[in-house]
Amino acid sequence: MSEDLKKSSKDSALEETERVNPEPQETDTPTKPEKKSKAKKADVKDERIAALEAEVIRLNAAVEEYKDHHLRNQAELQNFKRRMTEEKIKDRQYANVEVMKKLLPILDHLEAALVNEGQKEAFQPFLKGFQMIHKNLLDTLTSEGLQVIEALEQPFDPTLHEAVMTEEHPSLPSQTVIQEFQKGYKFKDRLLRATMVKVSE
Repeated sequence: MSEDLKKSSKDSALEETERVNPEPQETDTPTKPEKKSKAKKADVKDERIAALEAEVIRLNAAVEEYKDHHLRNQAELQNFKRRMTEEKIKDRQYANVEVMKKLLPILDHLEAALVNEGQKEAFQPFLKGFQMIHKNLLDTLTSEGLQVIEALEQPFDPTLHEAVMTEEHPSLPSQTVIQEFQKGYKFKDRLLRATMVKVSE
């Protein structure tokens, strides 16, 4: 009986001690070191995201620059092709310029023969033949682009006429072509030879 009382008294004292000084219980609240660690990880994550966003912006800018460079190169290539095509067309268009220049003296000789010899009796058997040759040659060259420069009684044009003499004229105004010494010709829109003329003062 005495032992039971001792045991009961001991248990009661233990319970009172636990009630007054309870043992600390585990909780989920993070400690200060844990908070610092999580904050540091969040900062690192934000920095990586910012770095990736900056890289995306840089790459987009590089892509736009390459696109612009590519478009400029394409435009330059198209312009080069267009210029080459125009030059080829122009080369074909004016391919006969030198041939035309070489034929001009032949026209001059034929015309001189018709003017100087056409009235002579001895030349009459040949006159019609020379006239046909001259006409056929001139028609052929005209069909290829040769143009006679009209000068007589026209205002003097230094881009088309070469003045070798001047003279007063009673009825024509000054700077008017009053005589042709040699015909001038154009080939399409290019001057082959200026007309040699006398101009009124």
